[in-house]
Amino acid sequence: MSILGITMGCPTGIGPEIILRHFIGRSEQSLFQPVVIGDIGILEKCSGELGLNVRCQLWSPGTPLPTQALPVISCSALKPESLRWGHPTQETAFAMVAYIKKTVEFIGQGILDGMVTCPISKEAMQSAGFSYPGHTEMLAELTGTRNYAMMLAGERLRVTLVTIHCPLNQVPGSLNRESIVRLIRITHEALIRDFALPDPRIAVAGLNPHAG
Repeated sequence: MSILGITMGCPTGIGPEIILRHFIGRSEQSLFQPVVIGDIGILEKCSGELGLNVRCQLWSPGTPLPTQALPVISCSALKPESLRWGHPTQETAFAMVAYIKKTVEFIGQGILDGMVTCPISKEAMQSAGFSYPGHTEMLAELTGTRNYAMMLAGERLRVTLVTIHCPLNQVPGSLNRESIVRLIRITHEALIRDFALPDPRIAVAGLNPHAG
């Protein structure tokens, strides 16, 4: 069974609750084993306040995974009593970046087979001195990837974005022929390689009405 690392995201955000509720509703026939990379104290606080009664257990790579508890690799030691939900701090910003970096490191070492990311506070991350617009750019830098794109993948429709995390009034100036063609090529290769679509059909959304 594959082991997926789930980064907890912003410690004061929705990530901890998403993880706990997923663990409760997880099927016994699941194709993967979740391991949380985050802060066990925050998860326990969230579980208690929501009355979810999820048992979290610290896990070290190389040891057996618990079967009746949520395995956690705790990469921070935040003080849950000093934090308020929805109010990220500089300390939580450094923590959520550490979760992502540690997960990428574990994947590179073969400890984890992949990762799922919970939401981060981009505003808190940037106020703490990190220049990444979001997860995508951070993961690209950490893995040394030059050609990359964000894809929203559904059952029948996959969408890649030419512009990411910019105000609507900046979109026209951010578009050019080179970036559009580059994205189409990346998308085409990914649909063949990752989704087993031998002859993918790609549509391009026009900026103006009727793509004029």
